[in-house]
Amino acid sequence: MNLFTDKQPLREDIAGLMIQKPSLKERSTKIERVTHKIYDFVNTFISGFVR
Repeated sequence: MNLFTDKQPLREDIAGLMIQKPSLKERSTKIERVTHKIYDFVNTFISGFVR
């Protein structure tokens, strides 16, 4: 979710940023995993920054 607009990035935007494009069969799980990792990183950064 974007911090400023409260909107999630489009799945195709995330897939477009990947160096190695996932197949259609793998796309759903890989994009979801990358999205969660990005959110975890941002939350870790923000929670450390706010303290």
